[in-house]
This record gives sequence, structure tokens and C-alpha cells, in this order.
Amino acid sequence: MVIIITVLIIIMRAMLVERAVLKKLAFRDGITGLYNRHGLEQFWKTYRSKKSMAILYLDLDHFKEINDRFGHHVGDALLREVSVRLQQVESKKRRELFRLGGDEFVMILKNCDPIMAKRAATQILDKLTTPYAVEGYHVLITVSIGIRMCTARNAEHDMLVKEADAAMYVAKKQGKNGFFVFREGRSKLPKEKYGNINQAKP
Repeated sequence: MVIIITVLIIIMRAMLVERAVLKKLAFRDGITGLYNRHGLEQFWKTYRSKKSMAILYLDLDHFKEINDRFGHHVGDALLREVSVRLQQVESKKRRELFRLGGDEFVMILKNCDPIMAKRAATQILDKLTTPYAVEGYHVLITVSIGIRMCTARNAEHDMLVKEADAAMYVAKKQGKNGFFVFREGRSKLPKEKYGNINQAKP
């Protein structure tokens, strides 16, 4: 009887560990190990600070061409290298980092003002454009960044991320390898991407 109970306890513990691992994996990106889109949704559910924060939406320029030229294994390795460099920007306490999919990343900087956000964007541009040695290849990339200043209690969180995304799109239109700051009521964001998103109110 004691043996049966012991076995059952071991099985239950193993099931709990497996469930915890699966739950953790659900919020993590399989390539980079960063939080994924579900992780971003979870962040918005738990973060309630009233202090100013910045959403930086990043898109690697011409990443598809790298995949097509060198293969997806090189593209995946490059994404991992990019994630390592992004984790060198700002302190871990103030920074949350997510990979939404493809070549798109979101960095959230807590307790951040516009000057600090621009400084972080400049650091990202500097770090990510330094040449990479990936799988025996010499790879160069650039990145476009959209910045949306807000607080965690601003509007709908999905809209805030979309506004940062649309600002990133403007950075691409302006020549890539730069950043664009969303300004409520003044930003001329592309209607073909999000309609009249610049009219959204915080």
C-alpha cells in the first residue's frame, strides 16, 4: 500500500512539473527563448504601473532576403543573435522583451521618458547593425523602430502596440535603419496600413 501511494505521489509530482513546463513554453518563443505574443498579453494583464513607459516595435529590414539567400537555419541563428544583443539594451529590471513572430520584436521600457526611449532606440540601432558571423556567413542587417510613449493604463493595449507598429512602418518609409516616434494627433501614419489610427485617443 505504501509503495502504491509513493508511486502515485511521484506520478502526480511529475504531472505538475510537466504542466508547469508546458505553461512556461506557451509564453516563450521556440527560436529565441524570449517571451512571445502570449507572453506580451500576459504582461499587460499583470503590469499596472501609472508611470510612463515606452513601446518599441522593431522590424529587421530585408530579413526575408537573408532567409532566401542563406536558408532558414541561418535566419533562425540570426534571430537568436539579435535577441542576445537586444538583451544588452537597458537593465533587465526596466526592460521587457518579446518576439511576436517572423522578424518582429517588441521592447517595453518601464519608467521611461521620451529622451530615454530615443536613447534606447539609438543603442538598438548601434548594436543590431554591427556585423554578424552566423553559421559561417558574414551578415549585415538594419532595423526600423517605432516608438509609442504611454502608460500601462492607456487605452487598449492592442491599439498601443499597433500604433508603435505603424510608427515603425513610417521609419521604413523614411529610409529604414532609423526610428519614428508616434505623436498623438500629429503623427502622419500610413492609412493603407491602419486606416486613421493616428486619431486613436489614449
